[in-house]
Amino acid sequence: MSRHATRGTTARTRVRPSTIWFTHRRIHDRFSGCAKTLAETLDDIVRGRITVDDLPPISVVTHDVDAVESDGSASEDRGRRGRGRRERRGDRAKTERRLYSMNNRRLWVMREAERLGVCEDVGVRMLSREQCEVLLRKGSRNFRVDRCTPGPVKIVPTREEPPERRAEGENDA
Repeated sequence: MSRHATRGTTARTRVRPSTIWFTHRRIHDRFSGCAKTLAETLDDIVRGRITVDDLPPISVVTHDVDAVESDGSASEDRGRRGRGRRERRGDRAKTERRLYSMNNRRLWVMREAERLGVCEDVGVRMLSREQCEVLLRKGSRNFRVDRCTPGPVKIVPTREEPPERRAEGENDA
């Protein structure tokens, strides 16, 4: 558990994985700790050996952003793309609450399981508003809104092979 998840309160809920944004555009192909690949984990879910609920819930940060209008403009465009009348009438700008995953590899597996029809929703831990504000304010390397993406993400191979996969007696030199 990250040190941020221990501060404040967290709420648990269920959401569709496809509604959660990734906080990085690239992810490694293996889970840290167990050295299992994302593909192996997804295969275990598809074959029924495990369920998505057997995976730890992902931690989710919420953040309100300006909603994108149907013409592709954001409300901060002030109507430069045909929405000026509403702004002049005094209507408030619309915002959209986005969910951002702090566990991108698990999110990828869960999204693929949803795409394959194996799951509809997953358990998530919603970090408190206080925790979200701290992450936004400090611009941590784990969470910067300008680096987030709704997907897809690029999966990159892990550089170092896990120790249990190395041949015994093999010299690193």
